[in-house]
Amino acid sequence: MHAEGYHTHGDDTPNSATIAERKRQRDEVASEIEAFLAQGGGITTIDDNVRADPPKKPESNYGSRPI
Repeated sequence: MHAEGYHTHGDDTPNSATIAERKRQRDEVASEIEAFLAQGGGITTIDDNVRADPPKKPESNYGSRPI
């Protein structure tokens, strides 16, 4: 096993993890979330279309060089 959740079969192509491995990973994440919330952490849900960095205005360099 090279990376977490991936198995290799000689050709190094990622395959889906087994059902038992996925359940173990889900249980591990759930326990980490419970511990985070128990220590006073919080989870905030945001809309799908919200971005951390808004798009930049395009810059034009057309005609900026002297002739």
